[in-house]
Amino acid sequence: MNNRNQLFVGGFIILFGVLFLLDEFVTINIWSLLWPISIISLGVWLLVRPDNDSGISKIDPFANVREYGHWQVGNDDYSMFIGDIHLDMTHADIPSGDTHLQFNGFIGDIKLLLPEDAAYRVQANGFISDVNADEFKRDGFLTPVEFTSPGYDTADKRVNIQTNFFIVDLDVYTLFIQESNDDTFIS
Repeated sequence: MNNRNQLFVGGFIILFGVLFLLDEFVTINIWSLLWPISIISLGVWLLVRPDNDSGISKIDPFANVREYGHWQVGNDDYSMFIGDIHLDMTHADIPSGDTHLQFNGFIGDIKLLLPEDAAYRVQANGFISDVNADEFKRDGFLTPVEFTSPGYDTADKRVNIQTNFFIVDLDVYTLFIQESNDDTFIS
């Protein structure tokens, strides 16, 4: 987890823990504070999050993003409250070297389809994370889930995928196209 995100998530959890502890000694309605603290925390995060100088930043509270066909993949940052993102990069232009995709929000369902000539690294941070990456399957609870595809270090096209959510379902799959006589099929 990147240090700034660790501080934010850790601070948020500590703040709620302190409020619950104070609730035992002082009459505080913790639930009446939940939404104001959440909104203030989101605002603070939007102010202190790192800039994305070399790509796009998409902020949509209720994201429903679909990319497929021929499109340019860059160092992109997607921020949402609740969202559903499907990126099919099999015919997209992925530059050589490292490409960074960052996804941030409260609840997210992210599906990524990569071509066979691209390797990837996944880091899913969150309260609850469910990661499926080709044959790798792992759930995380308050711990980052990390995976690096085979051949990542020597690949020409490397995609670094980072998620920062309260709850995230991340699926990353590599598409292998095989040609057989006159037919092309996907395996």
